[in-house]
Amino acid sequence: MFKLKKLVLASECDSQTNLSYIGTLQIIEDSLTSFMGSMKLDGITLSKTYGATWVFTKNKIDFRKPVKWGDKITVKCFFSLISLATVNVTTVIFNNKKEIVCVSTVQMCALNLKENKVFKLSQIKNLTNKKVVPGYELTLDKFDNASYKQIDNIIVKFSSIDNLYHTNNIEYVRFILNTYSVKELSTKPIKTLQIDYINQTYEGNKLDILKAKNKDFDQFEIKNDNQTAVLCKITY
Repeated sequence: MFKLKKLVLASECDSQTNLSYIGTLQIIEDSLTSFMGSMKLDGITLSKTYGATWVFTKNKIDFRKPVKWGDKITVKCFFSLISLATVNVTTVIFNNKKEIVCVSTVQMCALNLKENKVFKLSQIKNLTNKKVVPGYELTLDKFDNASYKQIDNIIVKFSSIDNLYHTNNIEYVRFILNTYSVKELSTKPIKTLQIDYINQTYEGNKLDILKAKNKDFDQFEIKNDNQTAVLCKITY
């Protein structure tokens, strides 16, 4: 298990000086990467050792309590599932009263970089014998068919690109959140967000953002040249 104690930074906050949705995602991604790195199972080590890397396939976040700029938080990160093809890493953020601020479950698979195929996890030394911590993992949802309408489009640019020259995972959430106003998300805060990563996109790609609105949730699809890149569901 990886554990980190830190303060909520100004760069992680929204217009209300609360830990923002993007700030939360950044803490989750950084903690997950540090957790994997502490065991020499991070993507960079996998690339050098096996010619493979980790790819996020799903991420679900349950937002429970707000925390403010300067508040003390504790982050815990651990395996919640290890299967033949995927691993789930759950991250829990606690406030200074030991109350849960949010829970995230990320599903990942390993990808062979040369062949662009799923890499068997049994080939990764010392992975399958790692401890799994039960009790916090979120159930990952399936997406329903929806009637989408295009609401925005963007072009992927320099600052959205990661070390594999793909669009960074968090950027898709940023693209989607930017379709809301400050007032909308201040008066109707997000309870859960799940994003499924289906196909990679790259610098220069023009992405179409589509939305299907329901009573208690919104469902999004981001397409690149008519191919689905991500699906996202946001509940209130």
